[in-house]
Amino acid sequence: MANEFNTEVEQEEEINEEEEEINEEEVVVEEEEVEEEVEEEEVEDKDTRIKELEDKLANSKKEKRQTKRALNKVTKTGPQELSTLDIYALVEAKVPQADIEEVIKASKILGKTIPEALQDTTVQMILKSKAESRSADKASNIKTSRPSSKQVSDDEILAQANKGEFPKKGSDEAERLFWLRRGRK
Repeated sequence: MANEFNTEVEQEEEINEEEEEINEEEVVVEEEEVEEEVEEEEVEDKDTRIKELEDKLANSKKEKRQTKRALNKVTKTGPQELSTLDIYALVEAKVPQADIEEVIKASKILGKTIPEALQDTTVQMILKSKAESRSADKASNIKTSRPSSKQVSDDEILAQANKGEFPKKGSDEAERLFWLRRGRK
């Protein structure tokens, strides 16, 4: 009986050891399953985050295209058709032809009509500064040219010589005076 008891105890110990091994294996398997689930959740989170970022990128590209279209509409240059009221306002304000395009651009930027834009202080300041720069350019654009020499007639040369006013030596007038006197004598 003692042997049977020992074998039973040994068997129970073996069973306990096997159960512990099984429990350890189950724990390892459970840990691996939990890690796989966490990794799957992380992958799913990353996938959803990537999708969100792709959506944001697509939306920003769409907004960029819409903004470009709007800017192209505003900044398109080409022949501008002005109404008679616009033309009258430009003439009445005495806007130089060189500044008409500036007034048109300013009216578009401000979102006002041309007569309203001409009343705006910003446009008035732009026109004033351009007028000042033009007047400064005119004032500084003085040509350095020699004064035109007046051709004196033969009679005037003789009359001045009789008064005692002689031309400069070596000048054309002195030579003409010489030949006039020689020709007369």
